[in-house]
Amino acid sequence: MGYPRKTCEKLVMAADKDGKISFAQIRKVFPNHDSSFFYDLIGDDFVRTFPMDMDTRTLNKYRYETVMLFWETRPNDYVRGYEFKDSDQFRLSVSGLNIRDDCLERMKDRRLAITAAVAGIIAAIASVIALLR
Repeated sequence: MGYPRKTCEKLVMAADKDGKISFAQIRKVFPNHDSSFFYDLIGDDFVRTFPMDMDTRTLNKYRYETVMLFWETRPNDYVRGYEFKDSDQFRLSVSGLNIRDDCLERMKDRRLAITAAVAGIIAAIASVIALLR
């Protein structure tokens, strides 16, 4: 399942500064989605039926790129159909951290642009006032 970038951005920006997020926090951001919506965002497979030393990235290269979260501690009853609990804890994957860094950088650039625009307006007004004196 593919996820739009905006969906991934909303998810990763809800995590704390250490990149940790509980399912309760996720549910606040995505109140209308059921548990199955989040399965492909989590980097742990339901059942490992292949050798443990196999590189799982080659099984489905598209799924690997969508992984935004990893379990802090995966529950033993995590199987297809699992209903997440508010206490379930996750941490952002490298992809998730990269998306969050991109978002933070864009927000910083936006703030700088707004500050520059306001400073320019203030300078223009000050110039007009100086000319009128």
